[in-house]
Amino acid sequence: MKTPLTLNNVFLVDGLGAALSALFLGGVLPSLQAWIGMPRGVLYVLAGFAALFALNACLAHRFGGERKAQWLRVTAALNLSYCALTGILSAVYFEDLEALGVAYFLGEIAVILGLVAAQRALLRGDGLRGLK
Repeated sequence: MKTPLTLNNVFLVDGLGAALSALFLGGVLPSLQAWIGMPRGVLYVLAGFAALFALNACLAHRFGGERKAQWLRVTAALNLSYCALTGILSAVYFEDLEALGVAYFLGEIAVILGLVAAQRALLRGDGLRGLK
């Protein structure tokens, strides 16, 4: 899989996405809770994780240096764990979720899994073989 991501921009893309998720989960979706269905407290918890992941991506971009491949492995694992948490919480609160909520969380998981696939492709690429 060819990806336009590089070690120079992958953390910017990841961090921007995480910051956008934090903004939506902590700022926009709680005011639309009646149409989403996920309890506000859960939205805030997910927003907190997204904000921490945005911080991680910014730190990786700024301070990763020669260890960016290691940061990327951690970032991809965090993204997968966030997808798992979101999926579990969506299943737990499935009866409360409205169609818009289901669509939002499935869409968010799909986008993050696409990013993880691109991150893994980047890790397998020739430019990273010498980095461990």
